[in-house]
Amino acid sequence: MLIFFISIFPAANSHAISAEWTIMVYMAGENNLSQSLKKDLEEMKRIGSSPKVNILVQADTGLPGLISEDGFTHRFKVEKGWLKDFPLGYNADMASPYELSNFITWAKTNFPARHYLLILWDHGLGWVGGDEDSEQETKSAPVRGILQDQGSNSFMSLSELNEALSLAGVNFDIIEFDACLMGMWEVAVSIENFSHFATFSQANEPATGNPYDQLFEEISRNPYLTPREFSQLIVKKYISYYESDPEIDISVTKSAIDLSRLEDLSKKIDDIARLLKDSFSEKIHEFLSIRENTQEYSSLPGSIDLFDFLKGLSTLEGPLSQKAIEIMEFLNNNIFVEVGLHNSQYPSNIAGFSDLSGSHGISIFLPYGFQLLEGELSQYEKTLSSQKAPNWFEFVKQFSETTGISNNIESTQGNFLLGLYWKTNPSVALFYDLDLYIIESGGDVYASWMGRNTPNGHFSLDSRISMAPFEFYSANPIVRKGIYIPVINLTIKIPYFFWPEDIETYFYYLPDFYQDLAYQVGPHIMNFENPAPLEWDDHVIELLSQNYYSNWWIPGGIERYLSRLPKVVKEKFWHNVQKKMIKRQEKRFFYMQLY
Repeated sequence: MLIFFISIFPAANSHAISAEWTIMVYMAGENNLSQSLKKDLEEMKRIGSSPKVNILVQADTGLPGLISEDGFTHRFKVEKGWLKDFPLGYNADMASPYELSNFITWAKTNFPARHYLLILWDHGLGWVGGDEDSEQETKSAPVRGILQDQGSNSFMSLSELNEALSLAGVNFDIIEFDACLMGMWEVAVSIENFSHFATFSQANEPATGNPYDQLFEEISRNPYLTPREFSQLIVKKYISYYESDPEIDISVTKSAIDLSRLEDLSKKIDDIARLLKDSFSEKIHEFLSIRENTQEYSSLPGSIDLFDFLKGLSTLEGPLSQKAIEIMEFLNNNIFVEVGLHNSQYPSNIAGFSDLSGSHGISIFLPYGFQLLEGELSQYEKTLSSQKAPNWFEFVKQFSETTGISNNIESTQGNFLLGLYWKTNPSVALFYDLDLYIIESGGDVYASWMGRNTPNGHFSLDSRISMAPFEFYSANPIVRKGIYIPVINLTIKIPYFFWPEDIETYFYYLPDFYQDLAYQVGPHIMNFENPAPLEWDDHVIELLSQNYYSNWWIPGGIERYLSRLPKVVKEKFWHNVQKKMIKRQEKRFFYMQLY
């Protein structure tokens, strides 16, 4: 009997770990990405789990009927063509570290495997998110990192992400961020003790995110990929998807890094920061020139490419140059596993459309002083990265204090075009109106229905008059320097519950309107599944700035620029828009009486 017992025990244990990979996808979609969540689930279902690969999801949209009838948070095992449901029975706060850790624990306990991949799916704001305390909650700088849950009005910080991974106690092979702006040294430090590899994007990610059907098809076909090979595959599939789709002309980045040597990198960053501090007064002009010419990411002001910055420092003489070259070699030989880039053919400086050709795989925070929000530097001091490299924090502080004044009223090159186009059904076109609003540098709001000319450009004819499915804004040859923000609004003449169809909407940016090709963002679906309330209180304004409502759209990465502005600035911005909207509604009411 004893011999028989021993003979069956290994077989049972072997069965428990027969899978090679368990992939955990944590999808926080109770925000303006709810439709994208549904589409990505459909992509996953085309492939489904296999005996060697478990695909597990925790998904939340807060909308009944989208992925479930109840609108609650659900866990799924993704099978080919269907979802095996493990309902939670409540609407979870997906930004809670306890919710994430519980999902991880559930997945590992019920679906063990030799290797584990965690995919964090949602909005991302890079490093932003220090320790949460009552003092910081009063500051203008947001406490955010990744995973936004509008139903709970919450956003997970990096310290909370670190807490969630610590509570779960799982040693991941790969952590993938299917989210914007997470490809930073500061982000990597927050997860370095919990995974061997990380994959992420330095820049904004389109709402389409990862091509999950292509990615999961490959790992299902070859489940014996090593973690290193799988991390490389994530990067390659992501970049090739955006290279091969002619409908999406947008710049993207993706990289895979080895976290096992990150502690050494942090020490080297601290070492070069000491040299930067010591030579600051002597070389400040050189530092400013190098910083100005370093790749940056406008949706997270202050985020720059680390390798590109070091490349600039390597042109200096002496110890700084030697240390910069040493770190560049260390990055290439020990940190970077795979680095991918697809650059659009028409790069520009407007948020969300930047030239990303200087992206090498990992970013770091070095803001000008005028880019910092109130309280942001004190948040940065409390991050794990600042604790690992205190000299880097001191250099950031030194640099920002020296560059605290900005002249934002200078003139600059214009000649760009911002366009709105939509696919319309003529039978219902009379029942709705799409309007392109432009908030020019300085905060003034304009739209075509207000008149054709603005201080810095002019509009096409209002689509309600032209009956054409497009509107555009053309900038003057010379314009006031600053950010020009497009805001698209959908209004209707019928009650919401009679709304007949979704509208497939596109946004175009032409960096020089003498060119004949443009950036395209979209398609973006606009409808009234989640209409903005008529009364705009502080909470509504916060949600508008994050593209939450289905009848509003801020294209590109500009919504992330808006979402991190101080509360008082956002309020002024949206109240200016609201004033114009009210005038528009009054004007339309008058026209309807004439009809």
